[in-house]
Amino acid sequence: MYFLTAMPLWLSAFLCSVLVPGFFAYLAIKLRRGAARSWESPVLLDIADKTTHLITPLVLSFTLVLTWEAFQGAERTASSEAEATMNLYRLSGGFEAEERAQVRSSLLAYTNAVIDKEWPTCRVAKPVPEAEDELDTLYQTYQNVRPSTEQERPSYAASLTLLRDLSKARADRLLQANGSIPTVFYIVLGMSVLLSLFVLILHSGVTQRLAPLVTSGYCMILMLVCFAIIAMDFPYSGELSVSDHALREVRGRISVR
Repeated sequence: MYFLTAMPLWLSAFLCSVLVPGFFAYLAIKLRRGAARSWESPVLLDIADKTTHLITPLVLSFTLVLTWEAFQGAERTASSEAEATMNLYRLSGGFEAEERAQVRSSLLAYTNAVIDKEWPTCRVAKPVPEAEDELDTLYQTYQNVRPSTEQERPSYAASLTLLRDLSKARADRLLQANGSIPTVFYIVLGMSVLLSLFVLILHSGVTQRLAPLVTSGYCMILMLVCFAIIAMDFPYSGELSVSDHALREVRGRISVR
């Protein structure tokens, strides 16, 4: 599904606002002209009412809230990774000069690998070897640190905790990039949207002349909501995605000192 969010924003807007609504407006004209009165049975009208006014809004609302929470979680994860990196840099000031230089060099190498290599490919939810290697190097760097004074020991203990937090934040980022909505739920969502559109075309109370306008407007709203759901479900893909701005700021502060 993430290929929909990987499109340019203008193309996604054209697809959701013009192309698909226009298709269903055309379909409304054709089906309305050929629809027989036998469609208007009490049973079908009951199904139309339940589908259009209950099932589809319920499914859309639930999915939208779920993906919004997942998107906010992805933003918190990106911030946590940047915050852990920055705090590791600050705590390295409590080490000896040689060890401090090694730690800061490893931190800079890790942030470079994440920003330049891993973040652009994060939508495929696969770790990049360069970032994985730099994280291993960072762990090895801390294992080589030997705190020898009372000032260094608290900094070293806190750094190990932050290093664990950094590793967890990266793992969470890779996991969140793959989406949180199961494929079967997308199938249910798509079926409910299509069914509600066909029900609207065949059983709405509007006149035949207004049916294309009402259908295209309703379809445009549904498409925009579905696009928002997909965009937030894949938070590191496309133009509407979680930014690496916080991590870039951290890299800027590390590289200038």
